[in-house]
Amino acid sequence: PTRLPAGRAFCPVGARPRNPNFGSIDLKRPDGNSWHNALQLKGRSQLGRDVHLQVSYTFARTIDESQGIISFDALGSMPQVLNPDDRHMERGLADFHRKHTLVINTLWDLPVFREAKGAVGALLANWGVRGIITVQSGNPFTVGIQSDWVRNLNRRPGIARPNVKPGFTTKQIILGRPDRYFDPNAFEL
Repeated sequence: PTRLPAGRAFCPVGARPRNPNFGSIDLKRPDGNSWHNALQLKGRSQLGRDVHLQVSYTFARTIDESQGIISFDALGSMPQVLNPDDRHMERGLADFHRKHTLVINTLWDLPVFREAKGAVGALLANWGVRGIITVQSGNPFTVGIQSDWVRNLNRRPGIARPNVKPGFTTKQIILGRPDRYFDPNAFEL
């Protein structure tokens, strides 16, 4: 690729591959960096003799440079890197990033048959009710183009990313509706 004045890599029409002796090469690299920062809070309480409550909350940010090696490794993005020579351009929220995670679990030791002896005690004593509730924010995703618009000669479709049109903000792009989660008109080739 050549560099545009703004510094972005660009493959002009008719650009030759680095080594014209090779056809397409399926590049799979097990490298990449990840960063995870989090604030974790946890509280426990015993509500009487038989009821226990635990609440934990995590506020996190997980960033990486690669989502996976093959398509089913990625949850909402493209697993292949667009430019393996510039990993910094791949840096963004990881597919498994969850900004907010709240977990509540409870234990209720049933008081019935607690003192029972014999067969009844063996079968019915020490029963309890347990519950876990997990609430977390959704996963990020990457908008992709299903062809080789950047002309990087990658044989796998879907790794090209569009540009955000000037003037659009994240609040304008993310609509959040079930029928249209984001505005496709906010992007350009």
